[in-house]
Amino acid sequence: MTLDCFKYLNFQRDLKRVLKKHKKASADLKLWARELAAGQLPFLGDLMQGRPEGFPELWKFRIALKSENIGQRAGLRLIGIRIENTMAAVCLYTKADLDGQPPWADLKKWFSEQA
Repeated sequence: MTLDCFKYLNFQRDLKRVLKKHKKASADLKLWARELAAGQLPFLGDLMQGRPEGFPELWKFRIALKSENIGQRAGLRLIGIRIENTMAAVCLYTKADLDGQPPWADLKKWFSEQA
């Protein structure tokens, strides 16, 4: 499975914001994307629960920032949507920025902002 970072504009904004704060996070994201490409989807993330009716299945991934000695529990969160054999990244944030998941209303808005 490949990672598509360019489908949703919100992810591109989030990525810039995260990389500004965590300079070496791009290496950790590339490492995680290689693991995703190796077919380890069930081991890397979880289906998000409580989605509204008519909403696509979203996956939530916890990504460690190994370059900064930050584990999965306190690291990055990536929310993506599976489209055939591709994971389209919708949003990216750190647990310090947002302790829970983004509200469904925000996710719905971000889906409408396709690149």
